[in-house]
Amino acid sequence: MSSLHQVFSRLTGDEFFKPQGNRNLDAVFRPLLNRLKCKNIALIGGTNGKGETCLSLEWCLRESQKSVATFTSPHTFCITERFRFNGKNISRKKFQEVLSKYESKYEGNYPLSYFELCFWIFLEFCISEAPDYIICEVGLGGRLDITNILTPSVSVITNISRDHTEVLGHTYKQILKEKLGICREGVP
Repeated sequence: MSSLHQVFSRLTGDEFFKPQGNRNLDAVFRPLLNRLKCKNIALIGGTNGKGETCLSLEWCLRESQKSVATFTSPHTFCITERFRFNGKNISRKKFQEVLSKYESKYEGNYPLSYFELCFWIFLEFCISEAPDYIICEVGLGGRLDITNILTPSVSVITNISRDHTEVLGHTYKQILKEKLGICREGVP
């Protein structure tokens, strides 16, 4: 087990999903949102194809000479794959630096899930890199997912199927309602 894995295990324990709507995480996330300058945000939700959609959008923006920070999940080999800037994964050194910021501020005070801690790291990473665009893959569902604290300038729903029915519901209609929770009135 790598030292990064050990730190994550100590900070989050086992992976769990606790809808952000049921907990007050303002003390952890509001300071980041207040410092986040980028307003060009794409939230990508759905069941399958989210990661591919994120990377395709990243490619298009980079071809247009825009700087792009991308958050995807899960990773295949190393957690640093989840955090990209201009097509490159965050370095282990930068990752450890950002993780240390979290540890020094919040360790033991706020029980974040593994995914929520990854998202916190991504937002802090975005603040330091100041991208023109942020592309963010939604985790479980949408409506109650921590990524939904962002205000998107565009929301994308890929195809849906029955997934995480214990949280999202057992019918396509219930699942779609949860996934559509990333949409905002007046936002394409």
